[in-house]
Amino acid sequence: MVGISPDQEEDTQCLQEDSNRQELIDEVNKQLNVSHPICYDMYDLCERYHSNTLQELNVAMLKTTCCHFEIPIKSRDNKKTLMGKLSEMISKCQCVSH
Repeated sequence: MVGISPDQEEDTQCLQEDSNRQELIDEVNKQLNVSHPICYDMYDLCERYHSNTLQELNVAMLKTTCCHFEIPIKSRDNKKTLMGKLSEMISKCQCVSH
């Protein structure tokens, strides 16, 4: 019987670590309730993110959407800042991170 070489053992260990890491990421996403698609009102935010049409939302809608998802905003945040905060949240969706 042939034993496992050190390289094979290292590969096996790396695969197990990758699997554990992915399980942890999946569990965190599940607990954060980041599921696809991310929608608010009548908007599919994932679709808008991928088609670069988030900028079509006005500042008031962006603020309302951020508040809905409990994304901290400031009253003086401009459209670019609000889109950045919303995009950061959307980037955690499985449709972006996988």
